[in-house]
Amino acid sequence: MMAKKLISTMVLLIVVVCVSCTGASTTLDPAYTRETVEAVAALHPIGHSDTEFLQGLVDGTVEGFDTNAYLDVLTHLSVEEGYALGYTYYLQKDFGGHPTLHARPQAYRTWAEYIEAEQPDLPEDYSYLDRLVVDGTAEGFFEFVVLEIMGDQFYLYWHSAANDAQIVYNRARLWKIAKEHPTLPYGAKLRARALNVTPVVKIEGDTVVVQVVTFSDWGCFVQRSYTLSREFPHKVLELERKTLVEYKTDMVI
Repeated sequence: MMAKKLISTMVLLIVVVCVSCTGASTTLDPAYTRETVEAVAALHPIGHSDTEFLQGLVDGTVEGFDTNAYLDVLTHLSVEEGYALGYTYYLQKDFGGHPTLHARPQAYRTWAEYIEAEQPDLPEDYSYLDRLVVDGTAEGFFEFVVLEIMGDQFYLYWHSAANDAQIVYNRARLWKIAKEHPTLPYGAKLRARALNVTPVVKIEGDTVVVQVVTFSDWGCFVQRSYTLSREFPHKVLELERKTLVEYKTDMVI
């Protein structure tokens, strides 16, 4: 009897150790993922074709969208103490325009002031994401990826509108895209309906893998797998893209 108890205990220990080594996948609450993605999308200003307004963003005479509003809905994220989110705007009137996000010390009103005052030697791989702090939860790492994908999808002008990737957060959203998309071929719709689009977060020791499916008119359904540093700063160590259903629109922007 004693030997049987000892064997049972050893087996249990082995199982526990194996689970802790390999990490556990977390399927997030479907209502939470839907609300999070839709809340971020709802913050985005309606697209602008007024180049005078966009030039004002470039010159700094127009303040425009406050990217710090993202943190009001992404409640598992924060910016490193002493920093604030912002963006600079790039415009080529005969091609397109788009924002580039940054995180700057709060002591400076604009990115230009920061660069002029301190002339920091920014690394080639600089990213505002390096200043984002996750609260350690699976939801926090999901929100990190949501912001990475959707954070710069505002004030997109002309060709920059190709930055249209949207997170397909559940099957209802998947079916809506497949049903209502005006030019998606029937065969692509059938293949899309069979996809598993449930977002997954897997915490594995000192790294975290976040997997989501996105849809774009310029590549259709793509699975994105992010490998992130678990500890701050949460570097994107690897990003794998796998096309699940291919389709490229013929429309011109």
